[in-house]
Amino acid sequence: MLRKLPPTEVVNESHREAPRASATQPLQHRPMLGQTDTSAEIRTGAEGDRHGAAAAAAGRSQRGLVHGLSVLWRGKSSRFHASVAAGALVSDARGGDAYDLETVRTLTRVARVDIDPSAKRRPRERALGHVWRLLSATPPQADIVISDPFVAAWGRRALDARHVAMVHHFPFELTRGTLAQRTYLSRLRRRLKTMDTVVTVSEFWKTQFEKMGCQDVRVVHNALDPARFRYGDKELAAFRQRFDLPPDKPLIYAGNAQIQKGVTDVYDALKDEPYTLVMTGPREESLRDLPVRWLDLRYDDYVRLLAAADVVVTMSRMTEGWCRTAHEALLCGTPVIGSGTGGMRELLEGAGQAVVAPKQLAQAVRDALHDKDRIRHGREFAERFTPDRFNQAWERIIRE
Repeated sequence: MLRKLPPTEVVNESHREAPRASATQPLQHRPMLGQTDTSAEIRTGAEGDRHGAAAAAAGRSQRGLVHGLSVLWRGKSSRFHASVAAGALVSDARGGDAYDLETVRTLTRVARVDIDPSAKRRPRERALGHVWRLLSATPPQADIVISDPFVAAWGRRALDARHVAMVHHFPFELTRGTLAQRTYLSRLRRRLKTMDTVVTVSEFWKTQFEKMGCQDVRVVHNALDPARFRYGDKELAAFRQRFDLPPDKPLIYAGNAQIQKGVTDVYDALKDEPYTLVMTGPREESLRDLPVRWLDLRYDDYVRLLAAADVVVTMSRMTEGWCRTAHEALLCGTPVIGSGTGGMRELLEGAGQAVVAPKQLAQAVRDALHDKDRIRHGREFAERFTPDRFNQAWERIIRE
């Protein structure tokens, strides 16, 4: 029997092994923060394979009844599949994995949900091998098939299913990549235009996909429960003490420990300032010598870090879908400064936060340290994106 974990918990794989999903045991649905549980379930592995065709047939015969619908989720992320098996986000999960996991939980409110294990990229599997498996597999059977970008590009499609692509962002940077990457990008662009529906996470990306020729593009923003991000002064002081973060120096969260997330740009801009700089997350090898404090945190402590920080900086070089870190920080009542790439600009400008270039960062941080109105406005804006709003948006898509 799978061990049940609260949806806020993150499995730190360096300390414990995530429980394995049984080939015959469906994973019980777990609610999003602030939701009540339901009796619906998410099926994984062999059971999903066995029951998929029968469920699809039953669903098609009961289209008038929402609970007769069958939904198949197809994604390549091993982090997402591990999170489904564990019942919570694993420690190296990314923002997109968190969003996708919550979407699957939401869908169980209105349909029977299966996770396609064959869509996952296998350990040490080459991309070409993964592509070949998708191209040669039998088209999956379900009323609604939801695919991530890679599976949307290469997976075969059943003619009688409704096909939905869940796309957080489009990797325009691959236009300067290898031949294989450019081939993938070209195919993804063509295939997205043939999807029945494309779901994305910001108005920026809705506009981009409509310009590509996608016909039915929906925006379902990230959703977080504001109550989860409230901390008292004593708890945050104890957090600083536990991780030896000086109480007399401004604490600046520099972002995820990846070059593409802009952490080196933050260091270069602030290295001469009297701040404590901290980064988190899986650390790239090239950043091991960067003189920025690195913390390997469970999710709860990561959120405490955002709340304890005086300023959160998100200078991503990537064209972001939204920016979950910025969203979480705003809910904590921490001002955010960011590059504003992709959908991040919609979040930061709506929340009254600063969007700057690296050369403007030092002054922007100084300003943010003394702007209390920015904190209030930022939190109020971030609190609009509630779990109920998220649930209703996805349910509307599925009910059509």
